Amino acid sequence: MASPQAIARQGELLNRLVLDRETAEELGRVDQIWMVPELHRVMGIICTTGFLKGKKQMFTLVQIEAFGTDSIVVNSSHTSVNPEDIKPIDSLIGREVWSDAGSRIGKLTDYLFDPTTGEITQYLFVARGWSSLTDGSYLLQPSMILGLGSKRVMISNNAAQEISIYTEGLRHKVAKVSSFLQSDYAQTKQDVKSWLGGIQAITSQAKEQLQTLSVQAKEQAQTVGEQLKDTTQTLAEQAQEKSQTLKETLKDRAQLLGEQVKDKTQALAEQAKANASDRAEPEVVVSVQPDTSVTAQPTHTTEVVVDVSPEKPSESAQ
Repeated sequence: MASPQAIARQGELLNRLVLDRETAEELGRVDQIWMVPELHRVMGIICTTGFLKGKKQMFTLVQIEAFGTDSIVVNSSHTSVNPEDIKPIDSLIGREVWSDAGSRIGKLTDYLFDPTTGEITQYLFVARGWSSLTDGSYLLQPSMILGLGSKRVMISNNAAQEISIYTEGLRHKVAKVSSFLQSDYAQTKQDVKSWLGGIQAITSQAKEQLQTLSVQAKEQAQTVGEQLKDTTQTLAEQAQEKSQTLKETLKDRAQLLGEQVKDKTQALAEQAKANASDRAEPEVVVSVQPDTSVTAQPTHTTEVVVDVSPEKPSESAQ
């Protein structure tokens, strides 16, 4: 039995490759889907081999292992059904769809079924005439079918009003594109309006920020100017005070130095006068008297007496 998988579409399985699970050999390609209209159920597949599709093989759902995207895998070890022993395969594909109100609605073109159970879940049909190109395809539930004929199927008029679209036709696509363009135009218009509003808001914000920055810059410049003025004035006052202090200091030092020089000069003068007095020699007057004594009388107050009498011999010399 086929493994559980998504709903399969009859038209997509035709001409699909059929492989043997055990030998991996090609058994042919799908030629028909075996279904029972009265039961609305798929029973198996019929595949053919050869250029002229001379050999046919039928495999039931029990023999089918998987409906793959590229092939159908079957278990050929089971005895396959001989297509000659089965009455001609019947199908609802190609039959017209009519309502019980007498209206021709369209034609069946395909169906969807569950690969596991074979139950047909939906039939697909297109509207009659050129509408099939413009309207697309519609879904028809098996329960909506009231009767089956060799050429037609009958559904209720109420059911015909409740059918839904399966694939969109040109008319639906044009209507959708038109609706999309209208909505897109409205959205684009709204986006442009929002964009312009955003630009205006950004411009206004930028203008306000620029004005705020200008005011802040002006205030900062004024503050810096005032601070610079105060600093300059403070420096000038400090320089003036230091200049006055230096002037007074120099004056005091000059006065002290003058006094020191004066005192030093006076001391040096007194010392020089004293040295000059000490170095002056007194004038000496020598007079010789007959008694062989020499008396020297200074011209001033100094009197020097020089004894020039002959020296007596000492006792040791005697």
